[in-house]
Order: sequence, then C-alpha cells, then structure tokens
Amino acid sequence: MADPDPANHRLRRALTSRRLLWLALVVGAALRLAYALAAGPGFSFPDEAAFQASVATTDAKVAWTNDQTREPLYPAFLAAIYRIAGTPRPGAIRIVQALLSTATIGLVFLLARELFGPVTAGIAAVVTAGYPFFIYYCAYLLRETLLVFLAVALCLFTVQAIRRRDARAFVAASLTAAAAVLAKVTFLPFWGLTVILLALTRNIPRRALLLGLLVFATPLVVVASSHQARYGAFFLVRGLGFNAYAPLILPKNVYGTPAELTLSYQDPTYAAGRALPIGEQDAFFMRAVLREVRERPGLFLDRTLWRLGKFWRIWPHRGVEYTQNWRLLFWVSLLSYGALLPLALWTAGSRLRELKAIFPLYLLPAVFSLLHALTWSQIRYRLPLEPLVIVFAAEALRSLSDRLRHQREPAAAAPADRLTRRNPGDRFTHEGRRFLQPALAAAQFKRGGESP
Repeated sequence: MADPDPANHRLRRALTSRRLLWLALVVGAALRLAYALAAGPGFSFPDEAAFQASVATTDAKVAWTNDQTREPLYPAFLAAIYRIAGTPRPGAIRIVQALLSTATIGLVFLLARELFGPVTAGIAAVVTAGYPFFIYYCAYLLRETLLVFLAVALCLFTVQAIRRRDARAFVAASLTAAAAVLAKVTFLPFWGLTVILLALTRNIPRRALLLGLLVFATPLVVVASSHQARYGAFFLVRGLGFNAYAPLILPKNVYGTPAELTLSYQDPTYAAGRALPIGEQDAFFMRAVLREVRERPGLFLDRTLWRLGKFWRIWPHRGVEYTQNWRLLFWVSLLSYGALLPLALWTAGSRLRELKAIFPLYLLPAVFSLLHALTWSQIRYRLPLEPLVIVFAAEALRSLSDRLRHQREPAAAAPADRLTRRNPGDRFTHEGRRFLQPALAAAQFKRGGESP
C-alpha cells in the first residue's frame, strides 16, 4: 500500500536514491579501475598513438598548440598528467580517466534528479556505473571520457540556469562550454544556438548572459591568439575539411578497412587537397564538397542519411578491425544502448511540453547528429550523448515501475472488498448513508449550520 504520509514517502525515496548513488560510485570506480589497470601497454586505436606523440615532451604549453588538426584541451590534459606523474606512461592517464568517469556518475545523478526526481536519479546512477562503453573507453588514450564528463556537466549547469534563472549556474555552464569546445569543436554551434535561444526567450537575466559570453569567449580567444602567434592564423582547429569530402568518393563497404586511406588518395581531388598547406585545405575541400552537391545531389543525400544511421546504430560497424570479438560487441551494444534507446525516445517524446525549460537536452543530440551526418560518423563520436539516453531511459523505467506497483495495490486490497460485500448489513449501512447524506446536509443548513 502507498505510504499515508507523503513527506515520509519522499524522505524514504531520497534516502534510497542516495544509497544507490554511493553503491554506483563504489561499484563504478572498482569496474573502471580494474579494467583500466588490466589494459596492456599497447594502443588499439590510431588516435591513441597520435595523442601520445603530441605530448611526449610532457610539456603542457607545447601540447596546447602542438597539432593544428586537433582541439588542444585533451593533449594539454594528457601533458599535465604526464608532468605530474613524471613519466609519459599511459597507465597514469587510464587511472585518471577511470576516476573522471566515476565522477561522471555523480553528475548524471544530479542531472536526473534535477529533471525527474531522486528515484530516477538513483536508477540513472546505477545504469551509468555499469554502462559498458563508459568503462571501455577509460582504458584508452582517447578524449571520449573527458567529452562525456564535460557534456553532462554542461547539460546540468544549463538546465539549472534555465529552471532556476540562476546566474551563477549560467556562468558555470559558459565556462564548461568553453572547455567542451576546446575539447571538441562540435560543441561550438550547440552553445551558440543555446545562447541565442536563451536571449530570445529571456530565460536568463541580461547581465548574466553578457557575463557568460565573456567567460565563454575568453579561453577561446586565448587559444586562437596563441595559434596566431605561432602559425600566423587566428583559429581553434583546422585541416579537417577532408572529412566532409572523403565519404562522398568512397564506397560504403570501405569504411573501417585498411583500404580506406589508400582508396582516398587514389582520388585526384583528395590527393591534391591533402598536398596543400594545412591552412588552405579546408577552403579547398569545402569547394569540392559544394561541387559534389551540385553535380550529384542524390549521392550527397544518400551518404548523409547513411552516416546519420551509422551515428545512431545500436551495434558496431563490422568493417572495423576490432581487437575484441565482434559478436560479443554486438550483443553488449544491443543489450545496453540498444535496450535503453527506445525507452529514452519514449520519455523524450512525452516531455516535449517542457521543451522551453529543457531544450538543451534536445538541441545537443540534434547538433551532433547533423554535423556528424555531414562529415564523419563513428559510434564513439556519439558517446557524449549517451548519458542523456541513460537519464531519459531511467525516467521511463521509473514510470513503468510505478505503474506496475499501482496495478498490484488494488489486487492486494480486493479480498477485503469481497468480504465487505458478503455482509448485507454492512453494504446496506454504507449505501444508506450515501443516499441520506444530501438530506442530512440540508437539514443541518436549515438549523443554521454551514452551507452544504
């Protein structure tokens, strides 16, 4: 039966959610550290070796501007850890990333509690603790663990700022957005659109909005100015335009195979563009993409939709040479992300009436989906969005649990109702009182009592 005291019921729910949070933090930390420490000394992804080479000097200042084609925050993050550890060994990075991923569990809990309450927050924390892909990427020198942490923090601060009209939360969101952009430039259009919508809806005080813009822009200007001093150009990252052109010239079955790079260079336009100085490549490939769109619009649409499907697919692309068994990865993905996605979509659809207060949670997946559909699409690029999938799915699980519990409660009370109906006197007394109650109320009113 339901608790007759609502305040007591809420207190018990809050205490239960906190216990679940502590359980999730302990178990999540143990799983992440165990997997990170068990990882071998080698690298499984080409990007790992590139990141390692970019920070081999253990000099954070050099790493900040060492690679024009990579956002600077993650190399600087690696270099700072190597400087503290005193040695450029990946083991230190893996331990720090395991702890950072554990902290993400707490952020997911806070975001879910802000949106849906303590019960959903507890469920989301437990799911995040055991989510296999968050555990998996802790052991690799890839920026995904950092991106997930920043994405959840950004969503949390932004939602708090909107729902509470909190200037401090918006400033924190702006600073987090700057860090996210310096880790992955895809966050830049998301935050730009968010600020525009906030200005139009006036959800944030004007002074807080201006202060947030200043906090957001300052780190970006510093980085771009350092690039200006070193390379003679004002930019955050460049030399990535080939990612928009290559998918238009390659067969679909080539992606993720060793032949991908070889076939790319067999295209004269691709080879000519890659031979240019890095500062000229983006404009060259943009012109090539626009030419392809004019000449072969059907192909462009086909590849865009295909990449969008790849971005949200619920199992890995088999063409990639995984070091693990593909069948195992297929079932792990299907039973984790694949099971959560329909629940998350159900909750997201049912909460559209609250869109004004939580629109960043819809805008972030939309921006990521569009940009990766137009450029390059891999499952791990979707990882910063998966905490949102978990939060929405946790609310669906809470709702389904409540419905099942309410369905069981009348069934438990049914035997007592049947016993009451077997006693004719009790039934007559109950129905007689209900029949006579209007007359009794009218008589009391005539005697000067309260109005019925």
